[in-house]
Amino acid sequence: MPVDWKPKKATSYIWYVAVLLSCAHIASIMDRYLLSVVLEDVKRALSLTDTQLGVLQGPAFVLSFALASIPLGRLSDLVSRKWIIAGAVAFWSAATFACAFADTFAELLFARLAVGLGEAALMPSAVSIIVSLFSEEKRSLGISIFTAGSSLGRAAGFSIGGAILGWSTAAGPGARILADLGFAAWQTVFLAGGIAGIVLTVVLLLTLREPPRRPVEGPKTRLADALLHFYRNKAAYLSIFLPFALFNAIVQMLGAWSVSFYVRKFGITAAEAGALVGTTVLIAGPAGHLFGGWLNDRLTRNSPGIQPFILLVILGLSPIFILAFTMSPSVPAAAAAFMLFYLAGAVSGPTSYSGCQIPTPDAHRGSISAIFLTFFTLVGFGLGPLVVGAVGDLMVPGVNNLGSAMQMCTLIFAVAGMLAAFLGRPAFIRAAVEAKPPLTAHKDRETAPA
Repeated sequence: MPVDWKPKKATSYIWYVAVLLSCAHIASIMDRYLLSVVLEDVKRALSLTDTQLGVLQGPAFVLSFALASIPLGRLSDLVSRKWIIAGAVAFWSAATFACAFADTFAELLFARLAVGLGEAALMPSAVSIIVSLFSEEKRSLGISIFTAGSSLGRAAGFSIGGAILGWSTAAGPGARILADLGFAAWQTVFLAGGIAGIVLTVVLLLTLREPPRRPVEGPKTRLADALLHFYRNKAAYLSIFLPFALFNAIVQMLGAWSVSFYVRKFGITAAEAGALVGTTVLIAGPAGHLFGGWLNDRLTRNSPGIQPFILLVILGLSPIFILAFTMSPSVPAAAAAFMLFYLAGAVSGPTSYSGCQIPTPDAHRGSISAIFLTFFTLVGFGLGPLVVGAVGDLMVPGVNNLGSAMQMCTLIFAVAGMLAAFLGRPAFIRAAVEAKPPLTAHKDRETAPA
């Protein structure tokens, strides 16, 4: 008997789900950056080297995250996405909690690997749920609410983590109790992150319901089927994957080096620079994500395959914004250029997340999302911060080399990404037209499960 996959209409519920999943995204990004807040305290407490700290911030997280993304994405195509998300939040929150009890580099390394492993499960299942609930006309806006969590999480990691560290260091009433129990200020930050995640897990279990999937004719698909579908449509997918991955490299470059740039060029303190970057991201990020969702929904109605073109425009603007940022004569001017870059760049999130779903059948959404996630994580985290440092040391040595290195890397990443978007756009348009379902199939899908 065929399954009725179209549930009853409940508009308020689907917006709640988008916000709830965005909160999970905020928690994941926040926990990812808590170590950066307490880095110097951890270094002293565990007697670590800068190289070990670099491993904990980068490879320790990215390695498990990248290796687990595709298997966990495939799992989201087969079992309840609600339970995957709730289990993932509980797992990475427990790992964050465990960071507080690490006494050695090896123990903290294992905990960070576990954080990356848990966070790899969120995006494929979350995007799949949003696609199941939202109509095609509002899909990008729903996804933009979810992707806004990345900017909010980054800001929360630095601001809330820093506030908790300051409260613990000042030894307020509650902090004295934790101190008496033997917890240092840096350990309190990890404890708070873990507890917040467990609370979120309970909310997910109580309020999130698994939406029905479109029934798939014939036997269940395999991961090999998803990989074959990706290969057959590789030109279409790479017109999204590669431009966004290279733009993500620019974003990660700024995330790694913008504070140092402010300190070196303008002589402000690291704390002042960190607060400035956090505030800029907090203001520009969510606004750009929501605008990007609205823009994609509006343009997609009459222009199938618009996503590669949007990415091409964003990449084309990036060298201009980075040039203005690095050449600004004052802190306010640099902050304004940084905000314009981040505002335009945030549009790339919903553009790419929704774009990679357009040529993807329901049976492969989790797997394709996981491939996308693995691709842009490896390229973004692998290239951005590393290449800027290498270019600065090798090609433009000097005290003020950071700005020049950022300009050069941005130009290279942008040109390569624009070329991929331009060459792949015809294939993406064909795939978008072929994948477009009959109007009756998607009509009134803006629904919640019965």
